[in-house]
Amino acid sequence: MAIQAAREIKDWDVVLVGVGLPNIAANFAKKVYSPNLTLVYESGSIDCFPKRQPLSIGDPSLSENVFALYPLFETFSYLISGGRIDVGYLGAAQVDGGGRLNTTVIGSYDSPKVRLPGSGGACEIMSYSKKSVVLVELNEEKFRYKVDFTTSSISSTSSRTGEGVKQREVIVTDKCIIKIAGSGVAEVTSVYESVDVQELRKLTEKIGISFPEETEMIQEPSNEEIELLKRMDPSGAYLR
Repeated sequence: MAIQAAREIKDWDVVLVGVGLPNIAANFAKKVYSPNLTLVYESGSIDCFPKRQPLSIGDPSLSENVFALYPLFETFSYLISGGRIDVGYLGAAQVDGGGRLNTTVIGSYDSPKVRLPGSGGACEIMSYSKKSVVLVELNEEKFRYKVDFTTSSISSTSSRTGEGVKQREVIVTDKCIIKIAGSGVAEVTSVYESVDVQELRKLTEKIGISFPEETEMIQEPSNEEIELLKRMDPSGAYLR
């Protein structure tokens, strides 16, 4: 998932990095595929080269070898809300066929089974980024027909101008790639070579995701790519 998510970035993109697996995916992209991309953390770290992978957006390693450190207000008002982010990298506890993310509660809001950390900066990141890349495993627990609570979603209309917003969402899973564009319809666009397509089709039908008859096959990561990814996370904080 991390390697495939890294492939979704283009060189020279400005990428806002979320916590967890999106962090190592974005750093892998800069190291291997897109050396000229700019990594932005919502804590204000701009284009850093940490000696080790940060464990959170406030990790001290993000202030090492850094181009700039922005105050939190400027990060959100100037960079994020200002539309200067090309790609927002996010994770979620739940995702649904409309591309909505839940990081707030599992179950009802008033009496949840689990209360999650909440939005953090995810709502703003997803609302204003030109493209959102979400990393989540594709199973019935995490990928729902409808999320229990909508924490974040891509915008179909600007609240300020009333005009359509050209946003895209790519959901990178452990089985396939799902894309959502202006139509708001989630569609499987490519499948990993090792996945049973018929079983995947049954699963996506249950959770309301379109699956065309013809889809691309994704080439599995090379041994060299996997080895490099492991070397980037020697403590196993992200990869298990």
